[in-house]
Amino acid sequence: MTDRATNPWQQHLLHSILIAIAILGGFPIVGPKNFLPAPWVCTLSLYLSATSVLLFSGWVIYLARTRKINPGHPWHQYSRIKKGLTLVSCPLILWVMLHLAMGYSLPRLWTSLVSEPAIVQYQVTRTLGSGRYSCDHQLSLDKFDSFAFEFCLPEKFWHRLPDAPFIATFKVNSSHLGTTFEGVRVPPHLLKSASENL
Repeated sequence: MTDRATNPWQQHLLHSILIAIAILGGFPIVGPKNFLPAPWVCTLSLYLSATSVLLFSGWVIYLARTRKINPGHPWHQYSRIKKGLTLVSCPLILWVMLHLAMGYSLPRLWTSLVSEPAIVQYQVTRTLGSGRYSCDHQLSLDKFDSFAFEFCLPEKFWHRLPDAPFIATFKVNSSHLGTTFEGVRVPPHLLKSASENL
């Protein structure tokens, strides 16, 4: 956006912020998904991320208007339609990534540092994953609706689970920001025999 000789610190700070958001926001997509944030964390991060994007966009506009940063050469070759789509889509993408960072990645990091082990029970249903970064065989928690949560299972064990919803016992690490699911135990009488899966 600007030459290194002209106010380089704004450019470097802008890049550093965007890279940090991309890393933290991308972790729930490509990383393990066995963390379930507390509902209030998800709600709070939704509003905080929206507010942060508005402030960040205002700061970028200020830098551009005061010529502390300048659009690169390709920007000037864009049509008006392409420029308009870019100006609309970039804040929306930034909002999603920042929401994932605040509502998932940072609470997960906190929980990995400050948490207590616990045993909990939830009603679950065995499901098949979908998507490039999803595991094929997993359990879904019927009580929660979290698109970033997956509890993956070995295929052979998954096939032995009941088709109907059932109660499973989980070993977790929990904090006030969320819960990391580490292991699961299913009552033996609910498991199908190997012959039933042939």
